[in-house]
Amino acid sequence: MIASNLTAPFVCAQAFLPLLKRSSGASVINHGSIDATHGNPGIAAYSAAKGGVIPLTHVMAHDLGRYGIRVNCISTGGIRASRDAGSKIDEARIAVTPSRRMGTAEDVAGVALFLASDLSGYVNGANIVVDGGRTGITPGCYDDDHHAG
Repeated sequence: MIASNLTAPFVCAQAFLPLLKRSSGASVINHGSIDATHGNPGIAAYSAAKGGVIPLTHVMAHDLGRYGIRVNCISTGGIRASRDAGSKIDEARIAVTPSRRMGTAEDVAGVALFLASDLSGYVNGANIVVDGGRTGITPGCYDDDHHAG
């Protein structure tokens, strides 16, 4: 779990560093997870591995910025996997997602395209959360009957 979710992004960037240094305005996009900051019962190794991706992103952004290389992270949560479509897992995720739907690959791709483009030329070291608002609220402080809106 650590090798594929934490070590791999580091080793991959290291392997491509000579090519990245030669390009103009290179962008590295790491894949995090909302489990990195909130944990997820039963998958401690995954949560810990993804937890390392965010500070790895920050350090890489600092160290590689001098070469014109931007490094950012997309942390996802509640993105539909085809194996879960219509399952109780989907229903449970939708129930705790303010957007009241599962995310799609296209939702994540739009953020990745932004980070890879010149439109994000001054974005470096960011962790952009794509989770339909799940981590944007404090659990227990929000209920549908008493919110402003």
